Amino acid sequence: APVLRSPFLEAFAGFVFNIHGSAVYRGRAGLSWAILNGLQADRVVLHWVAPAIDAGPVVAERPYAWPAGCYPLDIMATQFQAYRPLLADFAAMLRTGRIPCADPDTGAKLYFPSIQGERDGLIRWDWMPEAVETFVRAFGWPYAGAFGWFRDSRGRTAAVHLARCRPVTEDTRPFHHFCNGVPVRYGPE
Repeated sequence: APVLRSPFLEAFAGFVFNIHGSAVYRGRAGLSWAILNGLQADRVVLHWVAPAIDAGPVVAERPYAWPAGCYPLDIMATQFQAYRPLLADFAAMLRTGRIPCADPDTGAKLYFPSIQGERDGLIRWDWMPEAVETFVRAFGWPYAGAFGWFRDSRGRTAAVHLARCRPVTEDTRPFHHFCNGVPVRYGPE
């Protein structure tokens, strides 16, 4: 979303608000960054708009959480459940005429750039299997998916599942040397 400039904000006497899906990340692709960084909880935030990306004093927040192994769309479903009570909180503030206007904690949020599948979505087959799985989930639906090279063909995937092997004992031989599932790359990157 474009940053709203000061003249626009002044035209509405600063009475402009935004709802952002993350209290941790500023900018776009917060759900993908949450997956890549191993988060399983965040907060939706309603804040006064300042002329910067997802900046401004926080008015209200509501937590949401998701289980491990989720894709961005799964996280959105839990995120959307937090919007209704957030808006109810805001409506109550509007009825009373008491809307908080505290200075924002400018160090609380990190700005992470947007993630673009064509630029950032290349799967590295030398990563550990769990890293490949996490990476593919971060680029999963509703995004176009991660991609990799298979022989001489480029392929895209928006979902992944690692096949798990039985544990190795003296009586069993692993069918794969990683024995916990691994994607295999054919040919050059």
